[in-house]
Amino acid sequence: MKKKKIFIGCILFCSLLLVGCDLNSGKRPKNYAYTTWVSEEPYIMIKTEETDKESYCEMEVNGEIVQVEILFAPGNLVAVAPYGSIDDSETYFKGYCRFSEKKCVIKDIKDYKGVLDDSVKKIILIRHNDK
Repeated sequence: MKKKKIFIGCILFCSLLLVGCDLNSGKRPKNYAYTTWVSEEPYIMIKTEETDKESYCEMEVNGEIVQVEILFAPGNLVAVAPYGSIDDSETYFKGYCRFSEKKCVIKDIKDYKGVLDDSVKKIILIRHNDK
């Protein structure tokens, strides 16, 4: 009985350790210094300089190229909002990412401001090395 309690305790402890892990840490576009990530439909561009620093991002919104913020939350949630926005109500869209070394795929997109064409079901950002 005592061994069983110790075993269950170890399982619970290991589970708690894994809850705090971010499996996408180090895989997001901001983690690759001196790269540019581009999607064509819709046009979105992320340009990184130094690893884990703020990146320059832009997007086509209603026919104009505007600077945006792309926020990668822990896990795989991503939100795209106007640059300098301070309120979640200003968010253009949110989605869930799948990351790899060469591309970032955003799926399950919820467009809050009508900035995306209805035919957009996923957004694929392709990595280009700048140096």
